[in-house]
Amino acid sequence: ESEAAVESETEAKAIVRKKLGLEGTNVRTVVEDGATFFVVSGTETEVESNFIMTKEFEAWVDSETGMITSVDLDTSIESRTEAEAETETSASGSASASSSAKSSGKLKLGIFG
Repeated sequence: ESEAAVESETEAKAIVRKKLGLEGTNVRTVVEDGATFFVVSGTETEVESNFIMTKEFEAWVDSETGMITSVDLDTSIESRTEAEAETETSASGSASASSSAKSSGKLKLGIFG
């Protein structure tokens, strides 16, 4: 795959979306050791059944080559169950119970072409 310069934050977001499947919401420009990077970050949340998965990420895109040089990905999965019971008497009352379990992990990846 050919290397091409990235000239805008919009292009950097498109590269992260295409190569990693992640939608960036924030982009900042960072100059480090004379090299310019677009740092694309964001949070995605998916809900399925009783599970909530949250991904927070930061991807560094080299402005000269368009390559993703670093990805920091933090994923957490939360399981929720809720039960509600209502009892009716002369005065109504309600009871509810909820529990949640949370699991998370971090993944740091190297160079992407």
